Formats: sequence, C-alpha cells, structure tokens
Amino acid sequence: IGVYFYERGLLPSAIESYKKSIAIRPTASAYGNLGQAYMDSGGLNEAIDAFENTLELNPLHAGAQLNIGVAYSKRAMHKEALEAYRLASLLDAASPVPFINMGLTYEQLGEAALAREAYETALKRDPGLTQLSGKIEELTRSAE
Repeated sequence: IGVYFYERGLLPSAIESYKKSIAIRPTASAYGNLGQAYMDSGGLNEAIDAFENTLELNPLHAGAQLNIGVAYSKRAMHKEALEAYRLASLLDAASPVPFINMGLTYEQLGEAALAREAYETALKRDPGLTQLSGKIEELTRSAE
C-alpha cells in the first residue's frame, strides 16, 4: 500500500503505510522505501535513519548506502557524503553512480582534481557514459 501512495506522490500516507508495515514485519525493503519517502519529503534525518536501518538488516545494500550519501549531500555534509559514496562503491563494484556522486561533491568543494578522478573511475565502470568525457576535459582545463 505504501508503494501505491508513494507512486501517486502522497508521501505522508506512504510514510505512515511503510511505518505500519515495519511495525508488523521490519524488512530492508520497507526501510528503504520509508527512507526514500522521507528523502523526497525533505525529512533528511529520518531518511538517513531509515537507510541505516536498511543496512542493519542487509549490510550489503549498496542502494541504501548510496542514499545515505545523497541525504548527507543535501544537508551539505560533504565529508559524510563522500564516505557513504565510498562505501557504496565497495558494495557495488560495477556501478558508476557512487563515483559520479563523489565527483559532484568534490566539485562543490572546489576539488577539481579529485572530481576529475572520480568521474574517470565512473567512466571506467561504464564507458557508455560519454557525457562524463566532456566533464573530465572541462575539469582538466580548469586545473591547468
């Protein structure tokens, strides 16, 4: 039922539904859904708590770790976000997304060389992300 509400943008109803589901049977999936609903409604602290609960039930859940990083980024907690992205990259060795997010975070911090390095790693993980090549070139030029 929570997914039904979430898909229709009824976030308060989705949150309540996920909470009821968790009270009956806590699962990593339910906590992950709750975290996403909180994040979309601006409840970043609650989202982080829900994603951490996801990780308690499934320590290998790369998506939850990535979402913790996103929530920290939205709170401008860049150091914490970078650590969360690093952990997510270890949990999903194929995904370029943690490195893309690291690159964005490093750019916000004015760390062009580290941003470029993160984007290069993302591109190695998924060579089809050709738009990253332009970003890498731009960062290389700005560092010169």
